[in-house]
Amino acid sequence: MADGERATVGDDYVLATGDEGAERLHLLDEVYGTSSRAAVTAAGLSAGWRVADVGCGVGDMSCWLAEQVGPRGSVTAIDVGADQLVHGRAQAARRGLGNVSFVEGSAYEPGLPPGEFDLVFCRFLLCHLQRPADALAQMAALLRPGGTLVAQDMVMTSMFSDPPSRAYRRFAELGVELGAVLGVDYDVGRRLFGMFSDLGLTELSVSVHQPAFATGEKKRLWEYTFHEATPGATAAGIGTEEEVAELTAELAAISEDDSALVVQPALVAVSGVAPE
Repeated sequence: MADGERATVGDDYVLATGDEGAERLHLLDEVYGTSSRAAVTAAGLSAGWRVADVGCGVGDMSCWLAEQVGPRGSVTAIDVGADQLVHGRAQAARRGLGNVSFVEGSAYEPGLPPGEFDLVFCRFLLCHLQRPADALAQMAALLRPGGTLVAQDMVMTSMFSDPPSRAYRRFAELGVELGAVLGVDYDVGRRLFGMFSDLGLTELSVSVHQPAFATGEKKRLWEYTFHEATPGATAAGIGTEEEVAELTAELAAISEDDSALVVQPALVAVSGVAPE
């Protein structure tokens, strides 16, 4: 991916966006989407609700949410990457959804009306932000009294393979190093409940989902993620070209070995309700 394209989502985001990243993002929804849908369903998602999907990516959850709230409801999906929104709009058009809009905006400055939304949702967003607590505060401000904020984020270092592999262990180590350079926390899921507590939200609930695969395309999600992150990581001085080549080959071999299990990073979901 060209440096200019990566720059559209900021210096703290090292993965591909737009056409380059769409297949990985769709795969991410296949791996984690069940838990996301369960989390917002548990939060009471209903027909007629007004929903904000912050950091919507290519719009998989946005479109699903639009189907759930129906024509009397609406979904406003925002992302800082304009090339992501192109995919979201195309997906909504294919699915015949007229109640979802895709808007360019930042988690820090969403540009949406405060106090207007029944549900605000984000997934795999906070781990890419240098000020995740500030972003959560902005999202909470969008809620009407009694509205619900649902956030999901990962604990990257919880990922492992069986039999144990140097590749997945080193992947996690490099991620920690890269996060330190970028000023982000790829283990932010560990702190998510505490950040919600600091917001003053009520009725807090938490769940953890950690999928595992021995076969199939879903098993390759973090292999593909590593491949996309490599240019940004090496540019930041994390890992050498020789080491990256070795790790890439080992990750691919594990993906093709049906006797090897890959346990994906745990995804922590926290929800809280704005005081009446």
